Amino acid sequence: MEFSESELHAIVNRPGPVDLSNRDLSGANLKKLNLYRADLRGANLEDACLIQADLQAADLEGACFENAVLSGAKLQGSNIRGVDWTNALFWRTNLRDAPFSMANLRGAKLIECNLVGSFLICANLQNANLWCANLKKAILFDAKLTGSNLEGANLMYARLDDAILSYSELSGAKLDHACLIDADLSGANLDSVSLRNTDLSGAILNGANIEGVEYYSEKSWQGTVWPEGFDPQLAGAVLLEE
Repeated sequence: MEFSESELHAIVNRPGPVDLSNRDLSGANLKKLNLYRADLRGANLEDACLIQADLQAADLEGACFENAVLSGAKLQGSNIRGVDWTNALFWRTNLRDAPFSMANLRGAKLIECNLVGSFLICANLQNANLWCANLKKAILFDAKLTGSNLEGANLMYARLDDAILSYSELSGAKLDHACLIDADLSGANLDSVSLRNTDLSGAILNGANIEGVEYYSEKSWQGTVWPEGFDPQLAGAVLLEE
């Protein structure tokens, strides 16, 4: 951190957009500060506190937010290309429609976040904590979710084609109307997931736990589509009658 707290607050409170590009702001306390349209390109914000900070329309390209706390931060309209979010904390943060494609969110804590309609194409979410996150209609093509916690998450209508969900925790998740074509679910825990109208064609389910998972026949209007040749009942799933 290259500024004292008073120096930093003086810079932030100057008239006009703030320019802190390429600065060392590691460990900085930016809680509730107005950083609207701020230039933070290439800045080091590792371990920084940005709780409820206003980062709307800010330029964050190439910045490092590793281990930063961003719970309640406003990021709408910001440029987040190439940002490192490793192990960042976003508890109950509104990230609706966020453009996180190709983002590094490895180990990030997105607990109870609003990620409705977010774009997470090819995003790295390995070991991320998405407990009870709302990912309804999110786009996660080719996303890496190995070892992630999606317990209780809402993934209704989400697109998870070719996503890697191996050894992920999906117990209690809502996957109704979700598309998981060719997704890798090997070793995943799908205990108590909801699979109405879920498309699992081509998915890899080797070692996945679907014991007791309830589903409807593919011919039903609520039917689940399983991979060709896969016997869900043999794997422990329970066929429901309409």
